Amino acid sequence: MVLGEKLFEESGSVTGVKVTKVHPIEGVSTEINFTSEIRGEGRFPNFENLASCIGKNECNSTSQLMVNTR
Repeated sequence: MVLGEKLFEESGSVTGVKVTKVHPIEGVSTEINFTSEIRGEGRFPNFENLASCIGKNECNSTSQLMVNTR
């Protein structure tokens, strides 16, 4: 591996957006769901990622290793 070598490429899309709370002082809380496909370069594997983010920094993610078809 060379310094600066590309390890993976990720592409995805948002599958849902929901407003979960509106508060006059705390502001608006949202839930965002998305899926992405991570394609590994060279010997790095491919993954499929499903994630849900609530608020600012609360994200839950599930990744599945995909069979590398190269």
